[in-house]
Amino acid sequence: MILLQDGGEERLKSTQRMYEQWVFFQLAAAFRMAGLACSSQDGLFRRSRRFRFTLDVDRGARLTFLAADGQAVVLRFEPWIVPYDSALQRQDTLYRGAVREESAWSPDVLIEFLAAGVRL
Repeated sequence: MILLQDGGEERLKSTQRMYEQWVFFQLAAAFRMAGLACSSQDGLFRRSRRFRFTLDVDRGARLTFLAADGQAVVLRFEPWIVPYDSALQRQDTLYRGAVREESAWSPDVLIEFLAAGVRL
C-alpha cells in the first residue's frame, strides 16, 4: 500500500488499484503516441484547494480520443456496463444484454471504438 496525501486528507491506495490506474494511463499514452488527439476527459482531475488539483481516476472516468477521420476511441476506467434498456435511458453507447434485471458489468479498463458521427 502507498499513502497519498492531499492537504489534510490522507488516503490509502492499494498496489492493485495503482496498477489498474497505471494501465489506464499507459493506454492513454499509447493512443496519443499513435497520433490520436484527446478531445475530452471526465473524472480525472479534481480541484482540491485554491490552485491545487489532484489526479485520481474515478469509477467511470473516460478519455475520448479523436482520429482525423472523425472516428473516436473512448478509454473508460471501471465503467458500469448496464443492460440495453438502462443504457438507452442514460444515453450511453455501451450496454450488455437486453433485460433490465441483468446485473451490470464493470471491467477495470475498457476501450470503445466509435464510428465517425456517433454521438458521444
